Amino acid sequence: MYAFPYGIANFEKIVEKGYFYIDRTNYIKKLEKTAETILFVRPRRFGKSLFLNMLECYYDVKGDFEKYFGKLEIGKSPTEERNRYLILSLDFSNVSGAGNLERIEENFHDYCNNSYLGFFERYKNILKKEIPLYKNSLSSLDLLFNAVESTGYKLYVMIDEYDNFANELMTTGKEEEYKKVTTGEGILKSFFKKLKAAEKGVIGKIFITGVSPIVMTEMSSGFNIATNISLDEEFNEMCGFTEEEVGNLLREILREQGAEKNWENHLELMRLYYNGYRFSEDAERKIYNPTLALYFFRELQERGNLPKSLCDLSLSMDMNKLEFLARINSGQKALWEIVGEGKIEIKDIIRGFTYQELMHLERESKEHLASFMYYFGLLTIKKADVNLILEVPNKISYELYLKKIGKMILPEYQDFADIRRKMFQKGDIKTVARFLEERFSELSNRDYIYNMKESGCKLMFLAIFHDSNLYLMESEPEIVRGYSDLLFIAREDKRNLNILDFLIEFKYIGLGEIKKEGKDIRKMADAELLAEPLVKEKIETALEELKRYEEGLLKKHPRLALKKYIVVGIGFERILGLEI
Repeated sequence: MYAFPYGIANFEKIVEKGYFYIDRTNYIKKLEKTAETILFVRPRRFGKSLFLNMLECYYDVKGDFEKYFGKLEIGKSPTEERNRYLILSLDFSNVSGAGNLERIEENFHDYCNNSYLGFFERYKNILKKEIPLYKNSLSSLDLLFNAVESTGYKLYVMIDEYDNFANELMTTGKEEEYKKVTTGEGILKSFFKKLKAAEKGVIGKIFITGVSPIVMTEMSSGFNIATNISLDEEFNEMCGFTEEEVGNLLREILREQGAEKNWENHLELMRLYYNGYRFSEDAERKIYNPTLALYFFRELQERGNLPKSLCDLSLSMDMNKLEFLARINSGQKALWEIVGEGKIEIKDIIRGFTYQELMHLERESKEHLASFMYYFGLLTIKKADVNLILEVPNKISYELYLKKIGKMILPEYQDFADIRRKMFQKGDIKTVARFLEERFSELSNRDYIYNMKESGCKLMFLAIFHDSNLYLMESEPEIVRGYSDLLFIAREDKRNLNILDFLIEFKYIGLGEIKKEGKDIRKMADAELLAEPLVKEKIETALEELKRYEEGLLKKHPRLALKKYIVVGIGFERILGLEI
């Protein structure tokens, strides 16, 4: 059995305790050849902290190379710079953005001073003197530089989550505090100015991680020396797991459980929910989110079955980013486009832009917005054509979008438990159709969804009924020679709940097409509407499509007990549901 380091970013602990670890030490030589000061950004939960901690262990003058690296790739041929530096390690996710500007600055000074105390304690035998600290941590940093300079060693500064608390300010409505921290003589910009000034002297190397280059761009005049490797193909796989690594480990776990027959289905599930990230348009392979993959492996090994939930509980911060996006000019429009189409097309990802540029976009501008979503892991690179196409990376991300859309169009107080049961266990599509009709009549934000026609009806359905704890959901999966609108396949481990597999074809008829006014449509009985020639024509088309889709599905899933439904929206004034 494996011990999985889920949530653990301490490299020494992982080695000492024998936790599962995928070797990424081969990147050390590549990084040394690239630059002395590096910026590397990736979305949250992508293994940046562990990678940085591994570098800390490798370069620390007090590190035990043989103990921690002897069995790894770099152990076969270490670089000359191993164990050559005093390490100043900082993690700005530990700086709270709570309170007013004065309190935020106090939080920053307190954290940095505590980190400097840890540095002095670790290297006291090398520094050989007591070093006092000032309340202002920037002055304390000067003392630290002076102390290191007298030792003959160089300093390696490692900053994890450099933009964490600044991003917190940016996305939670603290615009003024954000500006004052990152621009002018702000505390964060002043800190990086000191690093820049010392870079030619006491500092030998700097490695910075974060989730986007936005904050670094704000401080560009104060710190313009970093080489951003985040979009380079060479480093696409530096953090994250490859398909081969995930597949091999999954096979080992299932073989130990005597369940290797499930390998293909389980791998497909992981691929749908955790894979999909590409961080360079030149990269051939997509990357799995390592934290979510470890969560899956740990649950599978401990329970002997699939996780009850396919996502862990750390998605609330990602939802905050979507809340922030909805407040930006054109933000809601972009969200609707992405949820409806699953992708967005832009000229290129912007390598550096500011908060002001993001917040004051021209109405039709997409580049800044899409780049923001890319850096935060809400979009990823699909392919480069004449333009660059970004897509939702996986179903975990798509569910976040659906939750946000649900909040935008549905009253928060509504309880959907009863209608979900009627759909999932009874297949009562007529009651569901009436329920959707009522929801459309309550919409306060109609413009976007009304323009989406049948996709609007589908999104309303998904906002209410999506549930990865029960179903594998496909929106417009390719089956044989066409596309079905919506496919819900019950998870194998949830079939004991007697939930149905179902396939739905959505059709839409505009009021102009049917040549009737909304008030007249609302008065008509279902039977009258079903007798309308255009409605009958749409239903006949849907029947043919469902038959074709079903044939393809049953070839892939021969034991599927499939229910088939047609949902017809008539100007959203009426929603009809039919079971086939």
